[in-house]
Amino acid sequence: MGARGERLTALFCGSQDWRDERIIFACMWGLYEIIDNMEDGLTIIHTDDRGAGQLAGRCAKKIESFNRGVLRAAELKILEYPIDPSQFTPVLGYARNQKMLEDNNPDLLFAFVPDIAASPGTAHVLELAKEREIPSYLIQRYC
Repeated sequence: MGARGERLTALFCGSQDWRDERIIFACMWGLYEIIDNMEDGLTIIHTDDRGAGQLAGRCAKKIESFNRGVLRAAELKILEYPIDPSQFTPVLGYARNQKMLEDNNPDLLFAFVPDIAASPGTAHVLELAKEREIPSYLIQRYC
């Protein structure tokens, strides 16, 4: 985050097995409040896949609805990168991960998984983010 009026871009992704919407919302709302207080803009990118991606989309829409009709400084933009579930393959998922990062060069990445070892797509996007030196946060359930 830099000078006033800049836009922060955050990618929210994770496992299709992730079920806890509250923690995604807490991360996203906290980020939005920080940006709003700095009079910056926020872009939220999400996959809209089953699990964490879909929950992130739902959270972004909640924040967008809170933002409507209220005098807020932050401009909120939401970008979805869905894949048709009937067409989904790991290869398409990996290509989509690459495209999300190339198209948007996010400033931050939040990944939500019950177990990173069981989520190769999330591990892939985290590795891509590491190569690009994008600060990434892995939220993993302990129990």
